[in-house]
Amino acid sequence: MKNKKAIICDIDGTLAYSDTEVDNQILEIISELQEKYLFITMGNGSYINIHNRFVKKYIEKIKKEIYIFALGRLEGYKITKEGVIKLYSNELSDEEKNKIIKKISKLIKEKNIIPDTYDQIEDRGSMIVFSVLRRKANKELKKNFDPSKEKRKKIVNELQKELPEFELKIGGTTTIDITKKGLTKEFGIKKIKEIFDINFEEMIYFGDDLQEGGNDHAVKKFVEVIEVKNPEDTLIKLKKFL
Repeated sequence: MKNKKAIICDIDGTLAYSDTEVDNQILEIISELQEKYLFITMGNGSYINIHNRFVKKYIEKIKKEIYIFALGRLEGYKITKEGVIKLYSNELSDEEKNKIIKKISKLIKEKNIIPDTYDQIEDRGSMIVFSVLRRKANKELKKNFDPSKEKRKKIVNELQKELPEFELKIGGTTTIDITKKGLTKEFGIKKIKEIFDINFEEMIYFGDDLQEGGNDHAVKKFVEVIEVKNPEDTLIKLKKFL
């Protein structure tokens, strides 16, 4: 598209399946797209998580700098062959984290949300992630757990009463993301505009969770979006921008 300067891609469900590496075919397409566009990935995980799934494999293919907006800690990074530069960061306080974790733990016990395991609650710095089936649950089990999101909507409604000062969003296949209000992908899109001095009309966003209540939904207020079903669909749709 002639008027677009930046392609922004969600990670989970868009560039890769949850907790898996980005496929080599997608990495090759991204490398080619760098000739025309600023390329930015925006994921709800920490930078380390995104690095292990995306950057580590991609470093040798970099033709120009790429950017990682890791909303798990509200951190932004510039990646080049020479190294990594942090652009910004913003985290929850220890007091805020403790309050969120206590409320989730209380709900798990009251509602008997099984399994109650060590990786059901994850501290990602500026985000607490509640993985209802635990983060390392079987991929197929996760996929079939709550495709309509109705189960998690009920949990969100319960938690929101206890945490009115925080933002709760359904993410991935089994997770609920909890942040300070306003510090979601809407924050990320606005940060891109601020840092790169480009208009919203010059951006295009690829995501798999754009419906109301989804963790990609907020970006629709600002930029043009392309909805994808999975990483294979993303590959097909990214090719149209070459």
